[in-house]
Amino acid sequence: MYSENRIVGYGGAIPAGYALHGQHLPVLLATTLEVAPEYPKAGLSILLKMRALAEEIPVFHTTPSPKLQHTLEKMESLAETRVRCHFYPCGGLSWLQRRRWPSLDSSVRLVSSVDEVLAVARPFQKADRIEKWRSLESLRWYLATPTREQYLIAAVDASDTLHSFLVVKPRLVRGLPAWDVIDAFTTRDDYSELHALAGCITSDPTLLPQKAQLLTVSAFPDDSTWDATPGTLTREQHVCHHFMMPESLRGTPKHTVMAEGDLVL
Repeated sequence: MYSENRIVGYGGAIPAGYALHGQHLPVLLATTLEVAPEYPKAGLSILLKMRALAEEIPVFHTTPSPKLQHTLEKMESLAETRVRCHFYPCGGLSWLQRRRWPSLDSSVRLVSSVDEVLAVARPFQKADRIEKWRSLESLRWYLATPTREQYLIAAVDASDTLHSFLVVKPRLVRGLPAWDVIDAFTTRDDYSELHALAGCITSDPTLLPQKAQLLTVSAFPDDSTWDATPGTLTREQHVCHHFMMPESLRGTPKHTVMAEGDLVL
């Protein structure tokens, strides 16, 4: 937004890829929105332009300020604001788990770098919903961000093809060091390989650069990935994922994970 040849406000958007019916779905990830204090209406004008754009292409907001969240709700964005957080003890505390994690199948091996992967088995989990399009390029892109610590734990087969992965970041939970799963993906028919990867983290603290006493996972209401796991505690938490969709996509199921939009940056 300009006033007398001076920029008084701007909104950023990152082009990204999602999947639907096995096809690539282009999406925009809204990021920084800034306006000069003396031009408070500039921000609303930018949002209105984004809403008009969202009539043609999905626009996702995952780091909106509280004021912006209220505006997005008024604009009838699809809001996903609650997650169930699962807590799993690690290392010496892992004996507190109610039951054991499954083990990785002998046909795959554990890797911790995208450089050890040659291909992804397929770029989506299920074809009947909107979900992130998975590629080595996108993984490299958000793992390389300089503003967050993020680490990959993945299962690859003998041809170095990736079938399942977790992306984790460090955080503190009531003063305890923890690894937080912010993204999970598998091309398998069930979640046992993902659960095995989580079990590797809880049983072997040396897999990641820092030792942690907890592994945490936040799952949205429609995500059953972590329902049948040996967690000792769950807790409801508030998040602020907002999705502006074209009318043609508003009724389409969507698989949401924590690491969407510019949240990974």
